[in-house]
Amino acid sequence: MSSIAIEPALQLEIPEVEMYCRFNSNENLSIRYDNKDFIEKLVCFADSTAPVIFSLKFSAGVPEKALTQPFTLIMSESLAQKYYGNQQAFGKTLITGNGRSYQVTGVFKDLPDNTHMKFDMLLSMESLATIVEAVRFRIMEPGAFWNVNSSNYIMLHQNADISQVLGKFPTVYDKYLKEIGDQINASFDLMATRIDKIHHTSKLAADLPVGNKAYIYVFGIVAVFILLLAAINYMNLATARATARAREVGLRKVVGTNRGQVANQCLTESILLTLISFVISLGIMQLLLPLFNEISGKQLVFSFTENPGIFLSMLGIAVLTGILAGKYPAVILSSFQPAVVLKGKLRTGSKGSWLREGLVTFQLMIAVVMITGTIVIYNQINFMQNADVGFDKENVMVIEVQDKVFRRKTETFENELLLNPNILNVSSLFGIPGGRYGIQVMRVEKEDKMQEYALNLMPCDYDFAELLKLEFKSGRNFGREMGSDMLEAVIINETAAKTLGWGDDTLEKKSIIILNLMEVGAE
Repeated sequence: MSSIAIEPALQLEIPEVEMYCRFNSNENLSIRYDNKDFIEKLVCFADSTAPVIFSLKFSAGVPEKALTQPFTLIMSESLAQKYYGNQQAFGKTLITGNGRSYQVTGVFKDLPDNTHMKFDMLLSMESLATIVEAVRFRIMEPGAFWNVNSSNYIMLHQNADISQVLGKFPTVYDKYLKEIGDQINASFDLMATRIDKIHHTSKLAADLPVGNKAYIYVFGIVAVFILLLAAINYMNLATARATARAREVGLRKVVGTNRGQVANQCLTESILLTLISFVISLGIMQLLLPLFNEISGKQLVFSFTENPGIFLSMLGIAVLTGILAGKYPAVILSSFQPAVVLKGKLRTGSKGSWLREGLVTFQLMIAVVMITGTIVIYNQINFMQNADVGFDKENVMVIEVQDKVFRRKTETFENELLLNPNILNVSSLFGIPGGRYGIQVMRVEKEDKMQEYALNLMPCDYDFAELLKLEFKSGRNFGREMGSDMLEAVIINETAAKTLGWGDDTLEKKSIIILNLMEVGAE
C-alpha cells in the first residue's frame, strides 16, 4: 500500500521499472441497470496496464487498450452473464449510482479463487483522474505522495533487481517528497515484496489478506505424526502376525526362495496396502471438500490435472510410507530359518521385543503431544471467543447498508427501529467494531509540535459509545448539545494514547486529519 503518485515517479526516475499498475478499491459500487439497483463489492480503479501485468485472459476486447480511456471498464465473464445474460457485453454501457456512464471495453475470464488480487470489475484509472480533476487534484502534485491509499505494483525489466529500485528511492524522495516531509516532520520509506511471496511472507499491515505459513507447518507436523502412528501400528501388527506366517516363509525357503525375495514380498504387500488406502483417502477428500469449504469459509480446490505436482508428491509420500512401514516386518520375516520354523521351535528374540516396546512408547509420546496441542489450541480459541474486547458485543446485531441513497435516510430508519420495544439502542458507524475500517494519516500534538501518525479511524454517531457500553477512563462521550463535537472531537482508546505518548495527559490534545484521495474520488 502506497500513494497513487509513487509509481509514475518511479517509472520516470528509475530505468529498471518497465511498467506499473495501481489499484484503488471502490467496493460497494452502486450499479443501476434495467431499472434495478445492484451493489458490486469486488471493484477497483486500475491502470490500463492491469490486464497485461496480471495476464488477464480476455474473451472480448483488447487487453492493452481496454482501460486507456476515461469512463471505461472491464468485467469478468460471470459478471457479464449476471447483467447481460447471453447477450454480448462488449460495447454496452453501465451507469453507476451517481449517474456516471461507463462503457464495457473488455470481458475477462473469471479469476481463480486462490488468486492474490480479487476483482470482478476494473474501472479505468483515467476515470478517477477525470473525476478528481473537478476538485483540482493533480496526480503528480507533491501533496499526493503523502496519501497512502493505493495498492501498487511495478514490473521490472528482465534481469533487473528490486534492490536496485529500492536503493535509488532516496533520490525520488528528495525530488518529490522531502519538501513536505520536512515541513510535517515525517519521512517515507519504500518497501516491496515479490507478488508470489506476498501470501506467505508479507508482514505489511496494509497488505491484502495473506496466509499464515505457521499453519502449514503445524498441520504438516500433525500429518507426519499421524503417518508415523499409522506406520508404527502396521509394523507392530505385521510383526505380531509373523509367527502365523512363519511356516509359509519356511516352506518357501525350502523350495528355493531366498531371503531377498521374501523381503520384497513383504515390502510389496505394505506398499500395495498403502496405495489402496491412498486411493480411498483421495475419494473421501473429494467428497468432503465441499462440506469443509462451507464450514471453514475457504475455497480449497484439488484437481489432478491442475495440480499434477501435488498429486505426484502425495503419491511419493504414500509409497515412502509403505516402504518405511514394511521394512522392519520384511527384515523379521526374511530372517526366519526353515529348519527351526518347520520344527516348531520359533522364538521371538529379546531384541525384537525391545524394538516393539520402543515403538509403542514412541506412539504414546506422539499421542501425548497431539492431545496436549489440542488442549492448548482449544484454550486459545476459547480465550479469543470469550476475552474482554473492551465493549459489550452481546445481543448486538450489525446491519450492512450498501445503498447510498438509503444511507442519507439513516436517521429516519433509526427512529423507526427504536419504535420496537425489543430494540434498546441504535447507532450508525462506518465499519464493524473491532475491525479495521481505514488507516488515516493524522497530525497529532506531541512535545509542543505536530507530528504525523497513521491511525485506524472509524467514524460513528453520538450513540455508538452508549450502545457498546464503552468505559471511559477520562473525558466524555460525544454530545449533541456540543455543536463542535460533530467536526472537532475524537475519542481514542488507551493504546492510541500510549502510542502517541500522551499518557494521562490526553484531554485537550488536538489532531488534524489529512484526507485521502478515495474520500474525494470514490463512486
